[in-house]
Amino acid sequence: MLVGYGRVGVLVAAALRRHDIPFIVVEDDRNRTELPRQQDMPVLWANGTQPESLEAARIGHARLLIVTLPLGWEARRVVELARAANPRIVVTVRAHQDAEVDWLHDLDSAGLAVMGEREVALGIAEFAMRRMGVPPEAAEATVEVLRKRRVADAAAAGLGA
Repeated sequence: MLVGYGRVGVLVAAALRRHDIPFIVVEDDRNRTELPRQQDMPVLWANGTQPESLEAARIGHARLLIVTLPLGWEARRVVELARAANPRIVVTVRAHQDAEVDWLHDLDSAGLAVMGEREVALGIAEFAMRRMGVPPEAAEATVEVLRKRRVADAAAAGLGA
């Protein structure tokens, strides 16, 4: 289940479709539901922060919940409702702050919280390291170390592993 079909959700949906992974889009902006409908994607025009919406999308049968909503409180509400309806569901959520990442990791170590700004920074850093001659394995290792750190901790510590 994909909750949110904005700039992030569109790309996630494209990746899932490319590999024939079934999913349903839950989107509360009527205009954003038109494109997936035209592409024969299952879509529900509804607000994912409402229990009825997740029930209508069959959250109880979903194996994976992907939340790409831009507001942290909305994402948290969707995750809480989904967990109540389906305790075994794996969750990945878009985050904007370290606290949101920490919240999801505290909730479920099997899930994934992705902080957009962090991933942009890590992508640029990896490109720069490789471009400047750092071997791919070393660049990837550095990115993984930094991905696990809070932003403030990474800035304060530099790279010191």
